[in-house]
Amino acid sequence: VGAGAPGGNTQIIAELAKKDRGIKAMVPLHDPALVELLWDAPAGSTHDVVLRGTPGYGMPEVALRVRVEDRCESDFGKLIRLDSGAFHIAMMASPINLSTVPLFA
Repeated sequence: VGAGAPGGNTQIIAELAKKDRGIKAMVPLHDPALVELLWDAPAGSTHDVVLRGTPGYGMPEVALRVRVEDRCESDFGKLIRLDSGAFHIAMMASPINLSTVPLFA
């Protein structure tokens, strides 16, 4: 995810959210609608959201409580880091390779 595919699959996050095994993970997710919804939310704010992934992929919706940690604009568009317990989500407005973005490297 984030190295060629658009990263719109919500299934990894769904499994992490379902069973807290203490796994620490940074999961990229292409979800442009949610990025736009949360773009102006202040860092440190908490939100109940529904992750849907890439439009048209038909991925399962994942309801989560998340904390907005940080955001940036890059050559790849808008990015927001969300935290949900032990795992972090790199929300992307565009499909990208996250290893090239300082905020998530």
